[in-house]
Amino acid sequence: MYMKRTLVLLAAGLTAAALITGCGGKADQKAQAQESISAEEKKEEGTEAEDTQAEKAETEKEADAAPAFDMKKESELIVAASAGGGSDICGRMIADVVQKNNLSPKNLVVVNKPGGACAVGYNYVGGKKGDDYTLLTLHSGNVLVSYVNNWDLKSDELADIVAIMAYDDLTLCVNADGPYQDLESLVKAAKENPNTLKFGGSNKGNSDQLGYELLKKYADVEMNYVTYDSSGDAATALLGGHVDVAILNPSECIGQVEAKKFKPIVTYAEERLGGLFADAPTFKELGYDKVVVREYRGLSAAKGISEEAMAFYIDMAKKITETKDWQEGYLEKYYLTPVFMGGKEAQDFAKKDVEEAMAVFKEIGYTGE
Repeated sequence: MYMKRTLVLLAAGLTAAALITGCGGKADQKAQAQESISAEEKKEEGTEAEDTQAEKAETEKEADAAPAFDMKKESELIVAASAGGGSDICGRMIADVVQKNNLSPKNLVVVNKPGGACAVGYNYVGGKKGDDYTLLTLHSGNVLVSYVNNWDLKSDELADIVAIMAYDDLTLCVNADGPYQDLESLVKAAKENPNTLKFGGSNKGNSDQLGYELLKKYADVEMNYVTYDSSGDAATALLGGHVDVAILNPSECIGQVEAKKFKPIVTYAEERLGGLFADAPTFKELGYDKVVVREYRGLSAAKGISEEAMAFYIDMAKKITETKDWQEGYLEKYYLTPVFMGGKEAQDFAKKDVEEAMAVFKEIGYTGE
C-alpha cells in the first residue's frame, strides 16, 4: 500500500513538472516571437528613418561632393528686373542676409538688368558661362517666360538653378478708393465694357500673365494686359491710376496695403494668406476652382560654374533659409512660405513646374510672343 501510494505521488509530481515545463516552453516561445516581431518592427522603423535621412541629406551630399570653394572676390547677383519688384526684394534680402550673418567670405553685389521680359538679365548671365562669380535671382515667372515666349535659348540653357528658397503667392490689388472693391464688381465692369479695363503685370509669358489669362478664360472677360519691367513698376502704375487692377506678390504691395492705398480683392493661393490679406478670398472660394497660381523664389548661377562653387552656393543658400533674418525679415514679413530644395532636386522641380504651366497656357490658348 505504501509503495503504491509512493508511486502515485511520484507520477503526479512528474506530470505536474511536465505541465510546468510545457507551459514555460510556450511562454518562452511566445516571448521569443514577440521579441522577433519587435526586432522586425525596429528594423523597419530604422529602414524608414534611414530612407528619410537619405532624402534629407541628398542636397547636403551635393554640397559636400566637391572641395571647398576659395572665393577670391565679390559675386554679382543679377536681378533681371527693375528695382522695387519681388525679384529685386528677394535679391537684396539674399545679399543682406549673407553679409549680416557672414555666410560668405566676400559680399554679393546686387545689379539690376531689366528689359525684354527679363531676357536682358538672363542673356547677360548666359554670356558669363563658367564664371563662378555670377549669380542670378531665381523666380519661377522668369524661368517660365523663356518657354512661353520661345527664346532661342531657354532659361536652363543660360543659367543653372542653385536653390529654391521660398514659395510666393499672388494677389489682385485695386486702389482702395477706386470703383472696384471686389472681384465681382471688377468682372461686371469688364463684361459691360470689353477691352476697356487695364490689368497691370510684369512682362508677358510669365506667371503674371498666366494669372491674367486664367481670369480672362474662367470669368469670360476681356481686358487690356499692360506689361512693365517689374511688378514694382506695375504697382506704381496702379497707384497713379494708369491701370485698374494689378497682379502683385504681397512683398510688392504690402506698403500700400498697410497705408490703405491698395486693397487686395482676391488671391491666387490655395488658402487665404492671413494678416493684412486675410479679407481677400481665394479664387476657389469665389467659384473659380482652376484659377490657382503659386510661384517660387531662390538663387541661380551662371551655366557651367565649377563644382566647388556650386557646392558652396547651395550650402550658402541653405544657411540663408535657416537664419532668423530670412525667416522673420523676409518670409513672415512678406507672407512667403518656407521651402528648401538645392541643386538637382530644385532643377527637377522647376522642370516639372514649367511643364505644368505650359500645359495651362496651351489649354487657355495662349501661344506666346
